[in-house]
Amino acid sequence: MFQLNSGSSGVLSVAIYRSKIWIQASGGTNGSYGNTLTANTWDHFAIVRSGNTMTFYTDGSSIYSFSCAGRTYSNGGNPVWIGQYASGTHSFSGYLDEFRISNGIARWTNSFTPSAAAYTNDGNTVLLLHMDGADGNTAFIDDVTSG
Repeated sequence: MFQLNSGSSGVLSVAIYRSKIWIQASGGTNGSYGNTLTANTWDHFAIVRSGNTMTFYTDGSSIYSFSCAGRTYSNGGNPVWIGQYASGTHSFSGYLDEFRISNGIARWTNSFTPSAAAYTNDGNTVLLLHMDGADGNTAFIDDVTSG
């Protein structure tokens, strides 16, 4: 679904593998986490860094955490890949909506109820894609720069 890859210094990627969330993160343990996802239903997924802890949430519940002390995750000038891995392989087969990258804020630090409303741009938002276009779209407008 998503990959941020600055090369050898930091990889952060999320996919669905065998109906579970697959997490690959430099400093963590790669693997499948959380409950089995159900086809044809929406799920909310969030990655949150708070201090030296990286936590992954599905539908508001933590599914995996690890210490990310001393780690910097960035794209290192590479593209942020949404919907496939940087290699151009492993395309995501499904729908994505409300994709946001924030900096300088841990939006959730405990279990939460995901909002059904669209995200809004704020001072911590680096990238915001509503993905409200027609099915099959592969180009989206970043709401941070457009509004």
